[in-house]
Amino acid sequence: MPCFPDPMKNLDSSSRKRSRNRTACVTLVALLFGNSLMLSAAQRRLLIGSVSANGRPVKGAVVKLENIRTLRMRSYITKKNGDFHFAGLNPDVDYEIWAQHGQQKSSKKSVSRFDEGDPIRVELALE
Repeated sequence: MPCFPDPMKNLDSSSRKRSRNRTACVTLVALLFGNSLMLSAAQRRLLIGSVSANGRPVKGAVVKLENIRTLRMRSYITKKNGDFHFAGLNPDVDYEIWAQHGQQKSSKKSVSRFDEGDPIRVELALE
């Protein structure tokens, strides 16, 4: 006698076939997309940096991070010391980052999937 009862024992042949097809589809989707959707925390990237104007840290600047592939935007409001961070970034994606505070804006910087270092550090200067 098996340790676990057969869940398909009481199903007719067409129900068994549908169940097997459903299982095969779920398995295929998991194999195709699971790798990019299930990156572990160790595989994700951390981006840190600070915003300054005239050499001084800027509190309350809005830092924008744009995923170049999906165009999805994330934002962060800097702390008293001008620091910001973005955690959980996909290492296979390129990003653009910039900051704004009032009428001042920094230039856009690229964060490439080929950039080395963990965390990646970016300094943004408001002009």
